[in-house]
Amino acid sequence: MVNAMLLNAKLPNNLCREALLTTCDIHNRVLSKKLNISSYEVWNGRKPNLNYFKVWGYVAFYKVSDP
Repeated sequence: MVNAMLLNAKLPNNLCREALLTTCDIHNRVLSKKLNISSYEVWNGRKPNLNYFKVWGYVAFYKVSDP
């Protein structure tokens, strides 16, 4: 996931540490299939705040075509 983030954003490899920290943060806040809650909720007893997540690199747009 770290390499994918760096390659997608076209960032240099010296930002590997920041990408790794971001990856760990994301994984801790993603729901677990087995428990159906995130690791953050298990550790802290409350839902995580996801408002501060930003897109790495650029914003993507999509278009919904008319049927």
